[in-house]
Amino acid sequence: MLEKLKQYLSNFSELFAKVAEGTKWAIALLYVKHATRIEDEKDALEISDKIKSKQLKIAAEPDLSPSSIRDRMRSGDL
Repeated sequence: MLEKLKQYLSNFSELFAKVAEGTKWAIALLYVKHATRIEDEKDALEISDKIKSKQLKIAAEPDLSPSSIRDRMRSGDL
């Protein structure tokens, strides 16, 4: 009976070690997934900021009337 108990405890400790190892890998994968998502969000925000700055730059330019465009084309500015 003592031998069976030792075998049971040995099997249980092996099982516990495998569960702990699997849990460690699962946590590591979740961390990597979370970090990757954060980097993707940062990249998306940077692109969005660049687009907004270009839009603001275009919006800040003065409007050109058709005659002004025609005059600039004749003078070679455009």
